[in-house]
Amino acid sequence: MTITIPDVAAGRVSFGRVLRSEWIKFVTLRSNLPVLGAVVVGLAVMGMLPAIAARADSGLSAEVAAQDVLGSMSWVQLLVAIPAVVFLASEYTSGSARVTFLAVPTRIPVLLGKQLAVAAPAAVAGVAGAGIAFGGNALLLDTPPEAWVAVRAVAGAGLYLAAIAALSVAVAAIVRNLVGATLTIAVLLTVAPLMVTLIPIEWVQRTAAWLPTPAGQLVFLPDNPDASLSWWGGYLVLLAWTAGATIIAGVLLRARDV
Repeated sequence: MTITIPDVAAGRVSFGRVLRSEWIKFVTLRSNLPVLGAVVVGLAVMGMLPAIAARADSGLSAEVAAQDVLGSMSWVQLLVAIPAVVFLASEYTSGSARVTFLAVPTRIPVLLGKQLAVAAPAAVAGVAGAGIAFGGNALLLDTPPEAWVAVRAVAGAGLYLAAIAALSVAVAAIVRNLVGATLTIAVLLTVAPLMVTLIPIEWVQRTAAWLPTPAGQLVFLPDNPDASLSWWGGYLVLLAWTAGATIIAGVLLRARDV
């Protein structure tokens, strides 16, 4: 009698398989793709409104500052951050996290897989929305923003939203509560920079430049000589926030029970 031994190695858990699983979860959740579509439309439409207004007021010779084209990023980023939080935190709410971590006991690949599954489409949506916005400006205005400024802004929009998505997933893994994580990321991205600047202490106000939003948005804004960080330095600060949150989330995922 011949005994057939199943190929256990063929069914082993690899990061590629975990990533594929998380990608399937992301794209099959019906709300995610429409929300990413809203990111593209929001960046594109709001980015062209200043050009439309300038043309109506001053004709084709009107100019629009590059920072005005992506001025909607302050609220569009929430369309990326909140679904990213929901993508992980909802598993704790529904109890499906137990199944996920039973299949992947090491847990860290799940965290990284979710970050990549959200960050990649967020980057595509950012590039698409910003590209349409700057393309519209080029068609509507006789003097649109310079080509190199537009190219960096389009690429920067994608890089920025990708980092925001990854940061949001990490925050959700730390907090583990859907409402709590949503409020945390909303405060970190929108409320904290404003509150810090309102504190009448100079050194405290200077720290606002090192928060994720003010620092990270430098990657798609024109160079500002008054800024304390360069465009790449600001993005490195955002990546540091993301990496720090990811490390904390990874440690807590390993230390906590589900």
